[in-house]
Amino acid sequence: MAGTAKNIEPLVGARIVHELPKKAPTIRTITVEDVSAALREGVEDFRAMPVFGVTIGAVYALAGFFLLYGAWAYGYAMLAFPLLAGFALVGPFAAMGLYEASRRRDEGRKVGFRDILSVRAATTTPNIFYLGFILMFALFVWVRVALLIYALFFGIQGVPLERMLTEAFTTIDGLAFLVIGNAVGAGFAFVVFSISVVSFPYMLEKDVDPVTAVALSVSAVAKNALPLAGWALFIAVSLAVASAPAFLGLTVMLPVLGHATWRLYKRMIAHEGAA
Repeated sequence: MAGTAKNIEPLVGARIVHELPKKAPTIRTITVEDVSAALREGVEDFRAMPVFGVTIGAVYALAGFFLLYGAWAYGYAMLAFPLLAGFALVGPFAAMGLYEASRRRDEGRKVGFRDILSVRAATTTPNIFYLGFILMFALFVWVRVALLIYALFFGIQGVPLERMLTEAFTTIDGLAFLVIGNAVGAGFAFVVFSISVVSFPYMLEKDVDPVTAVALSVSAVAKNALPLAGWALFIAVSLAVASAPAFLGLTVMLPVLGHATWRLYKRMIAHEGAA
């Protein structure tokens, strides 16, 4: 019996060690210089894979165009700005292929138009889809909240877009509408940014569950609040400017921002055994 117990002990110990959770990634402290460097590296990635990036950006731009056209055609022109702002909420999910392209470039592999299907297949795991669904739900909630804010100031019945714009910039109620609407929108955007800026790249690299990925993302934002707030603001302004000329600017801006987000993730998150 004593010999049997001795034989079992190593097995039990090995099982316990095997079942111990893996060490969580280390969140590095980053600076504005890291954000600037990540942006430069994102531009370099885009230049190295321009056809791939432009294709992904064009699909995103077309989706935004048809979303806005649908709102206009069905009499919801007053939702044009909320839709444009909310459309950026799903940007991290749309950029998954760009993260994968940057990852493959790190491995010395070329990525072009023919690789789009294989890259997309590599970025459509169930975990990633779950978090993508959460972003789509956030977009839906934001549109409903935007409608509620609009109704509080302009009533349930829609008003002509020209009248709404005039009142928004020339009356006290209109200015209050702009302030409240933009404040609530900014809150939505920052919450989505906090749960997605690290989680999508993390799930792509390690295939973890969404809860673990979101927890890491929120922790990273809490540790690097100022530089990441600046990065979030830069993304918002860049996407807004790129959307102005009939969404054409998104064909370049989205891939640059997507590649840069991956580069920022690699600077901020260190996995066990990584250099």
